[in-house]
Amino acid sequence: MAHHRTIRRITGALALGAALSLAGAPSASAHTQADLVAVPAGTQTTITLRPTHGCGGSPTVEVAIQAPVAGAVAGEVAGWTATSEPDGRGNTVLEWSGGVLPDGEDGAFPVTFTAPATVGELLVFPSVQECENGETLSWIDGDPASEYPAPRLLILAPGSEPATSIDQVPADAPGRELLTGIIDVDNPSGSTTTSPQESSTTATGDGGEQTTPSSVGATDSGDQTSSADQAGAGDAAGDQVSEAAPTSSEDSSSSTPLVILGVLVLGGAVAVGVVLIRRRPSGAAQ
Repeated sequence: MAHHRTIRRITGALALGAALSLAGAPSASAHTQADLVAVPAGTQTTITLRPTHGCGGSPTVEVAIQAPVAGAVAGEVAGWTATSEPDGRGNTVLEWSGGVLPDGEDGAFPVTFTAPATVGELLVFPSVQECENGETLSWIDGDPASEYPAPRLLILAPGSEPATSIDQVPADAPGRELLTGIIDVDNPSGSTTTSPQESSTTATGDGGEQTTPSSVGATDSGDQTSSADQAGAGDAAGDQVSEAAPTSSEDSSSSTPLVILGVLVLGGAVAVGVVLIRRRPSGAAQ
C-alpha cells in the first residue's frame, strides 16, 4: 500500500508542478541536486541525490524518487529503509523512509542503474520530499531556474567521462543544452525530438535563445506527391512504349517465315523453268 501511495504522490506532484509552472514560481537558491549531471551510455551508474533543506525548519522523514529507467536500485542509507519498485510504465519508484534528516543538513540518497544506450537522452528524476510537519516538497519542475526543479542527467557517448557540472560536458555533446533548458518533465526526450523528420525544443539555451521546431531532411508533402505522380506517369509511358514498339528479337522472329517462304517460291519457279526448257528441244525434233 505504501508503494502505491508513493506512486500516487509522485504522479500528483507532477500534475501540480505542471500547473504551477504555468502560473510561475519564485526562484530559490537551494535545490535537490545530483552529484553527477552527465554519464556515458551503457554503463552502470550511481548518482546521489542530495536534498539541501527541509520544510521551514521541519526535518525530512521520507524521500521518494521516480527513476526513468527499469531496474534502478535505491542505495542503503544509514537509519533509513530503502525500497525499489517498478511502476509498470518502465520507471522505478525508489523510496527511503523511517529516518530523519534535520533541516539545513544535506541528505545523500544513492540511485544505481544502467545508463540507457541513447546518446543525448536526458533523464529526469522527479523527487518528493516529505517533512515531519506534514509538508511536502516536490522537486518536479522542468525549469531549472524554478523553485523546485527536477534533477536531470544527460547521457554522453560511450567512453566519455562522467561530469559533475555542465562545464565538464563537451560543448558539442548531443543534448547539452537540455541541462540548462526548460523541458517537459513527463517526456524530456520528446521535447527535443518529435519524429524522425522533425525536431523541436522549447528549451532556452545557455545564450538565452529560443529554438523553434525545424525540419530535418524532410521535403514538402506536396513535392513528394508530385514527384511520385511524375515517376508513376513516366513508368506508365515507358510501359506503353514497350508494348507498342516490338523489340529487335521480335522483328527477326516474325520475318523469318517470310524469308523461308520467299526462298521456296523462288526455288519452285526455277524448277518449272528448267522443265520447260528441257521439253522444247524434244518437241521440235518430232
